[in-house]
Amino acid sequence: MLRQVPGVQEAIVLAQRAQPDQASSLRLVAYLVVKGSPGEPGVPGEVEVRNFVKDRLPAYMVPSAFAFLDAYPLTPNGKIDRKALAALSFGRLGGVDAEKQMVEPRTPQEAILVEIWKQVLGIEHVSVTDNFFELGGDSILSIQVTARANQAGLHLNPRQLFEGQSIAELAAIATAGQTIHTEQGLVTGPVGLTPIQDWFF
Repeated sequence: MLRQVPGVQEAIVLAQRAQPDQASSLRLVAYLVVKGSPGEPGVPGEVEVRNFVKDRLPAYMVPSAFAFLDAYPLTPNGKIDRKALAALSFGRLGGVDAEKQMVEPRTPQEAILVEIWKQVLGIEHVSVTDNFFELGGDSILSIQVTARANQAGLHLNPRQLFEGQSIAELAAIATAGQTIHTEQGLVTGPVGLTPIQDWFF
């Protein structure tokens, strides 16, 4: 599908972790060979490629990040060196677009959510304008995010994460409050026999 994007000559998609030394979830990273720099006439950028595949593939098949290369690294045998591809460092997992603006948290709620996203997604840098699913999030990770947010006093549910997919949007709709912890005391009183116990005795 990626090879159908105008301007893309070759495409390889690898499943890899945001941090190799962490047990973070796998996410898809696309390595594209294009002639020229993204943004030049006839050369697609991350936004164009992402929009192209989003309209044609299920959300879980859309890569979380895109790397644009002049050519693939090769092994001594002339084959594509996939290990070298996976070792490429291109900054934030959300994409290799170096011009993507990094917006720091502006409120306590945003700061809490930024830390939660870093932990759950296993990445070092998160902008409050980043899209959760473009960073590699999925429905399972969204449950972890909302659970941790609730523990931190921000009341959210997974559905809200699908409706507001950035930290800025989530912080605006999160309901702040104290998490209520209750303990059940000792329960006393007579307990009747179950049917199997009654039959036995």
